[in-house]
Parts: sequence; C-alpha cells; structure tokens
Amino acid sequence: AGAVAPPEVDHPDAAPAPTLPAAQVFSIYSDVYTSSVIRVTGGWGLATKEEEVVLAEGDKAFYYTNCNYLGWELNSTYDMTAYPMLHLDIYVATTGSIQFSPVWQTEKEYLKTYNLQAGWNSIDVDLEAEITGVNLTTIYQLKWATMPATCYIDNVYFFNDGTTEP
Repeated sequence: AGAVAPPEVDHPDAAPAPTLPAAQVFSIYSDVYTSSVIRVTGGWGLATKEEEVVLAEGDKAFYYTNCNYLGWELNSTYDMTAYPMLHLDIYVATTGSIQFSPVWQTEKEYLKTYNLQAGWNSIDVDLEAEITGVNLTTIYQLKWATMPATCYIDNVYFFNDGTTEP
C-alpha cells in the first residue's frame, strides 16, 4: 500500500495572448510581459491550493483547487495612478462568478462580482469607475473571493489606454 498518485488533469488551452504594448502595462503575472513585482500567495488561513502549470501551448498559468478565496501579496506598495485599469484571464469549467478587489493601504477593499462563462474569461476592470473608493497610490494586494472550486488564472496586469505616461 504505497502512496497514491494524484489524478492526471487535462489542462485547458492557453489563455488569449495579451496584445497591449509593454509600455502600457504594469505586469503582475504573464508570459507575455516581464513581471514588475515579486508576488506571493498570502496565507491568511485560506484553503485554496495553488500550482503553476504549463498549458497545452506551453504557456504557464496558475491552477487553483479547493478554492475559498485567494490573496496575492505584492512585494511593496505601488502607485497605479498611471495604470488605472486591471486585466485578468480566468478559466472555469462551468458558469459561475468570482469577486475581485485590489487592496490598498488602510486595509481597504471593495469586492466586485464578475460573472464567468465556461472557458477563458478576459476581465478588464476600470478601477476608478468600478471599485468604490479605490486609492490607486497605495495598492499592495489583490484579492479574489467566492471563487469557483477549481479555476486557472493568467495574464494579471495593470494597464492604461496609452494616453497616460507611466
């Protein structure tokens, strides 16, 4: 009676490749853009399990199982006023929803719900318009809640429309 190997997982195809010029992007996680930060998954008693996997086309993404919520801790506090939008790609097998918020100093957050369809979902968040009271000058975490039990996350980055100088 030896150890039982975990079941094989058929991972999805890669997320749609981002197309913005790198000068418009402050990358947190993506194969297309160089990361601008060091990020770690916070502890905070979360049950969510994280594994970086290689998808069908060789693109990497984070694979999450046993999800209850997820927090990414950035290695510093960042001023995102030059990048007032946030993009993320999330893959789910079935229709559902997820809540998301950046977290800024004074422990503020405002979780906004996004509906998800089966497959890859590309979400662009206008932080100032959609996140009540956001302070873009002191972003230091990203938080997801009421997550699907299993999902993939890729291409997480702040961006601007090209008219703002970083």
